[in-house]
This record gives sequence, structure tokens and C-alpha cells, in this order.
Amino acid sequence: MQMRLNHTESMLTGLKAASQDARDRLASMSKEFQTMQEQLTAANNQSAEFEAAIQARDAEITRLKNILQTREAEQAQLQQKIEAGKDLQQETQVLKTDLQKLQQELQGRNESLATAKEKITQLEQQLGKTARLEEELKTCQAGREEASQRIAELETENQKLKTTLEETRQAQAKLEKMHSDSDGDGVSDAIDICPHTGAGLKVNAKGCEPDTDLDGLVDRLDLCPHTPEGKEIDAVGCHADETITLEGVNFQSGSADFTDESLAVLDRIAEILKQNSALNIEVAGHTDNTGPRELNIELSATRANAVKNYLIEQGIAPERLTAYGYGPDQPVASNATPEGRAQNRRVELRRK
Repeated sequence: MQMRLNHTESMLTGLKAASQDARDRLASMSKEFQTMQEQLTAANNQSAEFEAAIQARDAEITRLKNILQTREAEQAQLQQKIEAGKDLQQETQVLKTDLQKLQQELQGRNESLATAKEKITQLEQQLGKTARLEEELKTCQAGREEASQRIAELETENQKLKTTLEETRQAQAKLEKMHSDSDGDGVSDAIDICPHTGAGLKVNAKGCEPDTDLDGLVDRLDLCPHTPEGKEIDAVGCHADETITLEGVNFQSGSADFTDESLAVLDRIAEILKQNSALNIEVAGHTDNTGPRELNIELSATRANAVKNYLIEQGIAPERLTAYGYGPDQPVASNATPEGRAQNRRVELRRK
């Protein structure tokens, strides 16, 4: 576009020079025409003398007119070129305006390009930082994975140590149980399935008080330790229609004096009655049929009252107890044999 502008300006300069040359020539021709007019006037005055000259002049005039027409035609052409030059000048001005706009746009684009280059430089710097950060991140991740693996290994080792510690504690507790007897029943805690048995109580090999009839009530609290299996029992371990025979309660021959082993049985009976305060008892004494009946009735009553009085001494309220001697009238076995007679000599507790 700059070349086109330069070409246009060159043409415009040429046109201006041609136009000025035409004007000069036209002015010169006008002066010459005026001179010829003056000569023509002089020639007319001297027509006779100068007729030949007039004709010559007419020819010259014709020639000059032709030249003038030619010049006018050239002038018209020059005028057209001048007008065309004006159009070119306007076009040149438009082109200059467009060029200025283009230059401004180019300057803006150059500024945008510079800004873009600056941003690209910043992005390249950020990319460099990002690359370094990615490398650091990879290093950190590798370290983290290594640390995680080490942590997992340590946790596994820790779990093993905890398991070993727990096993050691269990073994230690077991050993302590093997050498300890919390309830003082003579059975170590390791095999004692009844670890809270009262001190001094009789227990079996498992550390529990015996329950001979397996009715769920230990013999110490069971007034009927031989209840048949399947029978429903009450609070003292007996079924409803069962008579309570005081096994182990024996007397000196022909008297109401207890043997030594009898006192332990009576103490157990007293403890059971204390724990069942609503239970009222009749103490029934029995004998075999050896000797006079009246004497046996008196002896059975004396023995029944001895049991009653002992229980009262152990803290059982007197109003809960009565005593009666039945003598040989209610045997439970045959008196024909020593064994049968031994079974018939007994003391029973009957619930009222």
C-alpha cells in the first residue's frame, strides 16, 4: 500500500507539472493571439497592401485555431487529469487514513503481542515451577509410600507384640490363678468354676458346693438333698409332699444327747431356716419298735424337743417351731432287720 501511495503521489506531481506547463503555454498563446489581433487590425487598415499578408495570416489563423483547438482539447484532457488527480488525492487521503488506522491497529497488535509474550514468559516460568513441584511431589509421594509401608510394617509388628503381650498376660493370669484361691475354698482360681464360694465351705473338685440331687440348690441350703430328678422343688429344695429327714442327726443310745456330727447338720438346718423366715416347722421324732411303746413315744418326743431347742438357740423364732414324738407308730422300713430299725430311728421336719 505504501508503494501504491508513493506511485499516486508521483503521478499527482507529474500532473501538477503538466497542468502548469499547459497554463504557461496557454498564457503564451493568448499573448500571441492578442499580438496577431493587433496585426490583423493593422492589416485591415492596410488591406490593400497586405491582402496577400491577410490571406497568409488567415491561413496562419486557421492553423493557430487548429492549434488552439488542439490546445483546448489538451487543456480539457489536462482538466480531466486534474479532476482525476483530485480523486487520486482523495483516494490518497483515504489510503492515508486507512494506513494510519492500520498502523494504530498494528501498534495495538504489537502491544498485544508484547503482552502475550510476557504472559508466555510468565507461563513458562510457572511451568518451570510446576515441573519442579511435580518432581518434589513425586519425591514426597515416594517418601510417603515408603513411610506408609514402614508404618504398615510397624503396625504389623505392633500387633504381633500386642498379641504376644496379651498371650503373656493371659498366661500370667492363668499362672496367678493356678497359685491363687480368691474364695479360700482350697481350689485354685484356674479351675474354680465357683470363684466366690464362702470361706470354709465344703466344695467339690471344681470349687463348687455339692448339689447331690442336682436340683440347682446346693446341699448346704437343701433340706431335701435327695429329691428325685424332675421333681419341682420349693425354696428349701423339697417338693410339696416330701418329708424332710434329718440325715446325720443322731443321739447317744437311749438318750436325747446329740452325737458330735449331729451339731454340724443342725447348724446347716438353722442357717436354711434363717434364710426362709416364712417357713414354719414341726420337728417329728420317731423310734423303732424295740422296747415299750410308751417309752419310745417319750424318747421320740424328748429328742424332737432337743432339736427344736437347739434350733431356737441358733436364732430361730420359737413360734415357728413345734415338736412331737410319734414313737414307733410311723415306720418307714421293716423293724425285722437292723437296717430297717436304723431307718425308723429318725427325726423329721414337717412343714406346717
